[in-house]
Amino acid sequence: MTTPLYKGFDDFPPPRFEEDSHRGLWYERFFNQYDDNWQIKKEDKKQEDGKMRWVKNTCSYEKCGDSDTLTQYKQRREQLVKALKGKSQVFQTTWHFVTGLGLAHPVENGFAWHPTLGVPYLAGSAVKGLVRAWLTEWTEVDNTEIEWWLGSEDDKNPRAGQLIFFDAFPIKPVELTADVMTLHMKEWYENGEQIENLQQTDRIPADWHDPNPIPFLAVKQANFLFSIAPRCIERDNLIEPALEVLANALEWLGAGAKTAVGYGHLQLSNQYKRESEEQHQNKKQDQEEKTRLPEEKILHQLHQQFEKAQRKEDKIARSA
Repeated sequence: MTTPLYKGFDDFPPPRFEEDSHRGLWYERFFNQYDDNWQIKKEDKKQEDGKMRWVKNTCSYEKCGDSDTLTQYKQRREQLVKALKGKSQVFQTTWHFVTGLGLAHPVENGFAWHPTLGVPYLAGSAVKGLVRAWLTEWTEVDNTEIEWWLGSEDDKNPRAGQLIFFDAFPIKPVELTADVMTLHMKEWYENGEQIENLQQTDRIPADWHDPNPIPFLAVKQANFLFSIAPRCIERDNLIEPALEVLANALEWLGAGAKTAVGYGHLQLSNQYKRESEEQHQNKKQDQEEKTRLPEEKILHQLHQQFEKAQRKEDKIARSA
């Protein structure tokens, strides 16, 4: 029987989770809900098995990720993308978000952790696949243009696309939660094709089977940074339409796992919208300022001073 790598260390004190350590490393490598026969522990007084206890323990600590590290990583990402003539946008989840559910783990549901940040993330390849799915299934864009954007999926004739998709990651520490999916008729789904007669009542789909609840990790509402850059700087005109496609795909298709039941749907962050509008307005004002004549600049400054004085008088009048 295959046993965990740390067998033989039973007599030592179990490792203790540190608040500033890598949450993903802990979740993946230190699962400690085995009994003496290396089987996952069954229900306890709270009617929870080892899988549920492990998932809840992972969620019981403070928010996942270090705020300063995420801020610095976000700044470096934005500088890199800007240098490549690309663009980044922040999207906020509308409900819970799940990533990496199909990865192997003792609780039967894995989780995708960023290797250095220790937070949930969405791989750039998954972001690219989401954009391809939207273009293929929900638009009238022909395959030639899709291949021009995203590259060819033909192994015999591989070709890189004109767009680079970066990993999406949360810009602030996130809060994790323990969710549950309930599997009915487990034996039917796993071994239904092996049914030989109706006497095999444990495999026949019927309402007398007990449901099998399976816990899994999920992210509560969070803001994720998505970035796209052109492979060649001359193709920066593709970025805006690509971000529009990404926004539609995130809102209507969803990212990650269990999107059919509401997980993983994201919308452009309201705060990011306001900041983008302010930046656009400031940029527009700077451009207008450069084109003004000297006399117009003086009149514009006088107009701003007049409006400022007017607002001050209105404030005094309201407080009187």
